[in-house]
Amino acid sequence: MQNKIKMCIIGAGPSGLCTAKEIQANNPNINIKVFEKSNDIGGIFANCYQDLTLVNNPFLVSFSDFPPAINDNHLKMWRANEYVDYLNSYAKKNNLLKLIHFNTIVKKISSIKGQWNIDFEHNGKVTTNTFDYLTICTGTNQKPKEIP
Repeated sequence: MQNKIKMCIIGAGPSGLCTAKEIQANNPNINIKVFEKSNDIGGIFANCYQDLTLVNNPFLVSFSDFPPAINDNHLKMWRANEYVDYLNSYAKKNNLLKLIHFNTIVKKISSIKGQWNIDFEHNGKVTTNTFDYLTICTGTNQKPKEIP
């Protein structure tokens, strides 16, 4: 029996969730792990100042396969917490929560013979896993480590 392909996604914000959903839906032979440094999904939207309001309409920041509800407030801009609630609903609908390793910090990434060694820390313990594919979804507001 052939081993499953292993993929690492760093970040469980909008990009990481969308990537995990699409890979899971279209490639059932890929074993996906998503590493998220915080205790919730949503990326910067889960850890921003209280009452932050997004500057785009919910229909522009939602996923095409999971549109927001149309109601009397459907044109109102979402607050960050509403957007995080939406992302949580998206993750639950697509069975993504089982893939996410919360409170896990990626410490080091190295490429060895066409694969990726990822050193990550969880509960004070550093572990190394090897992956066939790596997708970094930490957004533009994170300073990435230099990758060789």
